[in-house]
Amino acid sequence: VSPLKSRLASDDAGQPVDDTWTSHMAWLGRGDGKARYDATRLEGVDAIVSCVDSLADRRAIDELSCRTRCALLDAGCDGDAVSCHVAVPHRTMPWSHGPRDAPEWEPPSCVLGNFPHAWVHAARWAKDLFVDLFVEAPRGVNAYLRDSTYAEENLDASSSSRDLGSRLRDLRRMHAGLVRERPYEYSHCVRWAAARFREYFTLLPSAILKNFPPAQTR
Repeated sequence: VSPLKSRLASDDAGQPVDDTWTSHMAWLGRGDGKARYDATRLEGVDAIVSCVDSLADRRAIDELSCRTRCALLDAGCDGDAVSCHVAVPHRTMPWSHGPRDAPEWEPPSCVLGNFPHAWVHAARWAKDLFVDLFVEAPRGVNAYLRDSTYAEENLDASSSSRDLGSRLRDLRRMHAGLVRERPYEYSHCVRWAAARFREYFTLLPSAILKNFPPAQTR
């Protein structure tokens, strides 16, 4: 396990310069799972430079800053985007009341399905496909096997409020998971994986290129 970010930052700061003092603050666990830091380490400290990893730790540091009335410099990064929030007791708002990050951008579904042209499109497409293949499909099959009322509540047209397309998709999943593609041994899993690879990385791209030739889309 690599060292904590806060430990590395404290070590990189080096020896105290003038009245500047650096120290790594150890995280103390609690039964409720919330992060807590030792406030006694802040005696005589004027400011906290926060460089922790998780949102829970950032909230704990913010709470500690407010409780001990220490100024807080909170720095964060997400890819190539960086942020820095300065909180001074009785002068500025604390980190918890500062500006929040903008909502995550969602690419249109038509772009993901037909014209992915950036790495973020490919990443989102892969994530959605993983959830569909390895989360939603097995969950639906297991629910059908364990719950005797699942079919009536979710698949029956007379009692289910779901639209026809959703019910047909679930029925195909049930048939594939229980009959058509049900694996009984390791070789069946390999065959299923090879078929999915061919479907998503050979057949679908070929169909897109056939429907939208590059010469006609420039």
